[in-house]
Amino acid sequence: TDQENTATTEGQPVDSDGNDIGTPVTDDSNDGTDPLIGSGGGSEPTPIAIPGIGVAKEISGTPTQLPNGNYSVTYSFIIENIGNTTLNNISLVDDIEAQYGSAFVGIITPPTASVGTGNGSYSGNNTDPELLGLDATLLQGAMMTAAVTIEIDPDAAGAITNAQGQLENQATASGTDPNDNVVTDLSDDGTDPTGGDEVTPLCIPSVGLAKDFVSAIPVGEQGIYDVTYDFRVANTGCSD
Repeated sequence: TDQENTATTEGQPVDSDGNDIGTPVTDDSNDGTDPLIGSGGGSEPTPIAIPGIGVAKEISGTPTQLPNGNYSVTYSFIIENIGNTTLNNISLVDDIEAQYGSAFVGIITPPTASVGTGNGSYSGNNTDPELLGLDATLLQGAMMTAAVTIEIDPDAAGAITNAQGQLENQATASGTDPNDNVVTDLSDDGTDPTGGDEVTPLCIPSVGLAKDFVSAIPVGEQGIYDVTYDFRVANTGCSD
């Protein structure tokens, strides 16, 4: 909703002795810096520009294991203009390597965007962390989406995880209003760009199995044995 405001000024004419002359004069404010425009006539409310942007990030679908044992993960983003001005030069920065460590391997599918273009040179690290082509404009209340597919190795020695063994990541969206003010927002997990600033966790489920020989006891005829094995199964992933 647009915010606007009008002020009213009033003055009482007086003579050289300070005596009132006639009736008070009034004027409603006109937008701008020239008080003579619209003086004594029409007025134009002064709009209040409050730019704002929101972004949400989620994992699209289920991570897919690749032939080399790594995983393909697709991230989807929703960016919304939540202010009351137009936003230009929409940006989406995501330095995945800085947050995943060596668990980040590389880009499988370069970024795509529903408005403007994706940055085909996006690297996922500090070489080029910009996903968009900086050519998108969002009108008040408008949304756009973006997506990128990356390769990760969750078992890499230098992977950065939280206490639950999850990889965590967060992107930053920004836009520039008509007065060249830049607004930013950290992504929230999920699909609501107006939510908080919660990181997006990535959990790769996995299981481990060990088999150990315990004993072989002869029974009956020669060469017949009762063989006992010990099996141990462990949840080696980060989900129940």
